[in-house]
Amino acid sequence: MTNVSVIKNPNNELTAPRSFEGKQLSLIRRTVAKDTTSEEFDMFIEICKRQGLDPFRRQIYALVYNKDDDKKRQVAFITGIDGYRAIAKRSGNYRPDGEEPLIEFDETMKCDTNPQGIKSATVKVYQYAIDGWYPITGKAMWDEFAPVIEKTEWVEVRDKNGNPVLQTEGQWKGRPLRERIPTGEKYLNNGNWVKMPHIMLAKCAEAQALRKGWPEEIGGLYTHEEMHLVEAESIASEEIAKYEEEKRMIAVNAFDSYPMILEMSEGLQMIKEGEFCDKILGFLSTFENAQQIDFWREQNRVGLQQYWAKCPKDAMNLKKEIENIEKKLNEAAK
Repeated sequence: MTNVSVIKNPNNELTAPRSFEGKQLSLIRRTVAKDTTSEEFDMFIEICKRQGLDPFRRQIYALVYNKDDDKKRQVAFITGIDGYRAIAKRSGNYRPDGEEPLIEFDETMKCDTNPQGIKSATVKVYQYAIDGWYPITGKAMWDEFAPVIEKTEWVEVRDKNGNPVLQTEGQWKGRPLRERIPTGEKYLNNGNWVKMPHIMLAKCAEAQALRKGWPEEIGGLYTHEEMHLVEAESIASEEIAKYEEEKRMIAVNAFDSYPMILEMSEGLQMIKEGEFCDKILGFLSTFENAQQIDFWREQNRVGLQQYWAKCPKDAMNLKKEIENIEKKLNEAAK
């Protein structure tokens, strides 16, 4: 079956017929949209048809971020600047500027991530109205579009006493909690921005102008040069999730508490550090045999490990007290 999309310009003239045969669809799926799900691929093809863009010319392609993490997974349909121009041209009221992009420099901005001190790029395109051609200007600032990334490193999270905070859930439960912190060192996260920064920033400026002049046709599409902005949105989402998790940890006093199961009817609860030994020993004193303690110890292995990591001396004393209770129970059972 052939999928056909016909693009019409304002004069209702048929232009840019777009069709994809089964073999072509398969090739697209294996190349420019290889990481997409079935639903994402269907949407990608629909955008190609509606916009009249050719994935074989790299006018558009799909990029999936965090493809192995369902919670962070994000798909973006990226349109090359040639795709932007093709869409605008089919409108029948577009022409490019004959002049080179205007690049503005600022000596005070020179640094390792901006060795030329580029401040901005300005690009004009023209749109035809009733009485002639009118300029539409797009301006891109280096600080807003250059993919400058700050390096980070993993460090262990410590509580107020300097002891490691252990993870309470997930596959790494019981291991030290780690977080990324900035190192202060920055770099350009794209080789082309290093090799040809003028061209890259000018593409961003032209995309701004085209999006401004033809919002219905181009709105919602990103160029490759703008994609680090989407990455930043993804990072922001991760920061929100981290903030919400931290609020939950604070709410249950998790940084100075330990997850334990006492009464089965109450489930998992957080026991404060200052109450830990007394609550545990008081609960175990109600047991009738040593086998119950073995079962309880296995259920609470993670919480006991966390307490041991943070309060080794108190944990050792607690261990001796538990062993004394077990000894008395075993003697009573003889």
